[in-house]
Amino acid sequence: MRWRPSLEQVMVGAAAATLFPVVHLFNAWAFQFVEFSPHINLIYLPAFLRLANVLVLGLAWGTLTTAMGGFLLAVWNNNLTWVEATNVLASSTSGLVSMWLFQIFKGRSVRLLVLEDLLQLVLLYALINALLNHVAWTLVEQDALITVHQLPLMVVGDFLGAMLGALLFNWGARKLKLDQLARNRTQALDD
Repeated sequence: MRWRPSLEQVMVGAAAATLFPVVHLFNAWAFQFVEFSPHINLIYLPAFLRLANVLVLGLAWGTLTTAMGGFLLAVWNNNLTWVEATNVLASSTSGLVSMWLFQIFKGRSVRLLVLEDLLQLVLLYALINALLNHVAWTLVEQDALITVHQLPLMVVGDFLGAMLGALLFNWGARKLKLDQLARNRTQALDD
């Protein structure tokens, strides 16, 4: 694993970290009708970003990027506390832990172009994120624990948000012809 990021990783990471609070705020507005609590929404689009960060930037830099996005959101909400730091830690490590567990269970890396792998990774991520957040809330924010039903609701929200985010990304990439741009770049690097 390379610890020193490339310029491209820094640029993409900075953009992704900035995008995280924007998508979080948009999600709170657009899907407020399915909000269960301030911490749980039945459609949570930033769940997609947490996974995309580790898939695109790698485990270490993707996790750091997600954490930076979480801290930017905390700054925006004027909520820089140790409780919020614990929430950011739980949320930002969920993508890393999910990828790590996927590799242990499958004995290989995720194949990004195989729908079955992506579905399994998203489901694993949704479960891991909900569990990590609930452990964090149990330790530092017991007020966030409302009912026993909230854990499965959070799993559903993260799963739906990650899947919707992936579909929107796929649609946007095709409309903007980013898939062709990526193919051309790959071909140029191979030549």
